[in-house]
Amino acid sequence: MKSLLTLLVLLGVSACSGGSGSSAGGTQTGGGQPLQSALQGAWERPGYGTALRISGGTLTRYDFTAETCVLSERNSLTSLSGVSLQDDGQTFSLQQTPLAFPERYIRRSSLPPGCGSQAGRSPRDIYDHVWHTLNDYYAFFVERDVNWQARRDVTRDRLSDTMTDADLFALLSEMLAPLDDEHVLLQTDEQTFNPARPKGFIAQLIAEFEAQNEIPELGTYFDQELSRWDNTLRRVYLDNQVSTAGDGAFTWGIIDGTVGYLRIDAMLLNLESSVVQQVEQAQPMLDTLFSDLGTTQAMIVDLRLNGGGADAFALAIAQRFADAERLVVSKFTRTREGEGPVQHMSLAPLDRPSYLKPVALITSGFTTSAAEVFTLAMRAWPQVTHIGERTNGALSDVLEKPLPNGWQLELSNEVYLDAEGVSHEAVGIPVQVAVPVFGLAERMAGEDSAVNGALDVLGFLR
Repeated sequence: MKSLLTLLVLLGVSACSGGSGSSAGGTQTGGGQPLQSALQGAWERPGYGTALRISGGTLTRYDFTAETCVLSERNSLTSLSGVSLQDDGQTFSLQQTPLAFPERYIRRSSLPPGCGSQAGRSPRDIYDHVWHTLNDYYAFFVERDVNWQARRDVTRDRLSDTMTDADLFALLSEMLAPLDDEHVLLQTDEQTFNPARPKGFIAQLIAEFEAQNEIPELGTYFDQELSRWDNTLRRVYLDNQVSTAGDGAFTWGIIDGTVGYLRIDAMLLNLESSVVQQVEQAQPMLDTLFSDLGTTQAMIVDLRLNGGGADAFALAIAQRFADAERLVVSKFTRTREGEGPVQHMSLAPLDRPSYLKPVALITSGFTTSAAEVFTLAMRAWPQVTHIGERTNGALSDVLEKPLPNGWQLELSNEVYLDAEGVSHEAVGIPVQVAVPVFGLAERMAGEDSAVNGALDVLGFLR
């Protein structure tokens, strides 16, 4: 069992897409023109504040707002992969796997204003770029009840050209603090600020810690309680017959010879290889675990400790439960200028080991990002019942914005929808059956409240 700190580092990753595919270096377009030649010029990814200039074999990326622009990356054109250029030459898409939403770029006659000069690095320049970036591209001021103009009004007067980096970081953190969003982040080489407040069982464990005086450190208390729970799960419910894979991200076994149990603690295998490679690498592992659990009468899928990962990876797992082709999730961007086109994702059954018997899906307030996308997909299957506590409510992919002083800003700019067209951002995905996910009384008695609830929903009593 990993320590809580390790879990938060390894599991608290954001939904993303990425990987490797066909290179933009020498592929031919539909008309026979070399792709590199056809891509020359300026491009924009609408809704994301990203512009590209492709000149020869060099790709330069800019992050821009209505008022500011930052040159954020210069790379080889071959770094673009999975490129698909439309016949008219005015739009191209990047998509490494069918399980990822494509990135779409539109040709522009020139770069956005201000992108031709070097961005300033003064405290005022950094502050203004951060404020305008969220003002233009953050999607959830209404849902999170934040007046963004008011945040500027109460902080900008304290700017000074002579203020230290530490003071600027503190001021920006104060401005971001009310957002309460797991996908908002300000990071330097030394510090990280995330405004999200603890939710669900995390808040519960904090309250438990504060109500006792035997253990002096919060981290120690978390580790003790999570280890107690993990040991109970393995010994009492799985009879110490447990399989693991993905560096411990996947744990599975069978309860009383009847009910399969699958715990997924991350929607990634590692942080080194591309997402498309990880989706491919995961397939044999998924074949094994679904074969192992295929003889059971029902299954529990446990996402209580899943802080996210990659959407494509999550959807590859959810596809193993598909009974028919169904719409599972949609998304669109929301910016200061309005809403972008809706993209839809459907999943169909695979000719590989899968599971169509009754399933109880357990989530918690720590279930975040790609784990929530997985939850949306699972809720589209008729054999799945969603139990536990509502998810975190941070579904958007992370929009990463490098700052000119070397810092990093991250934010949410996408609205995810379930199969019925409902957004659950900020409030979390509600469960169909509420059960305590880490009940204190059950933990002390050597039981698991959520697994007990799942067994009850599935019609099995221990």
